Amino acid sequence: MRMQESIVRDTQMKKIKYERTREDISKARSEINKAKFLKKQQQALQLQITNMPDPLKFVDQKNTAVDLKNSVKNWERKIEIAEVAAKKARLVLRQSG
Repeated sequence: MRMQESIVRDTQMKKIKYERTREDISKARSEINKAKFLKKQQQALQLQITNMPDPLKFVDQKNTAVDLKNSVKNWERKIEIAEVAAKKARLVLRQSG
């Protein structure tokens, strides 16, 4: 009886963790899409500029582009980690269910 209760509690905790992981993946994808949109928007603006931009603006835009690229890489890595955790949770749920 105690073992069954323990298994039920473990399963419930894993379900909660699985749902949190799914939410994290969703948020990360949303952030990635936002970063990609901003990157495309910035690239489009850069194409529209016909004369030499102000050097300070260029440096600022370059820094923003680097930050966005790093942000995308970080979120993609977080998604990979969350997907692995979700797969493990699904496997455990299948085994216990």
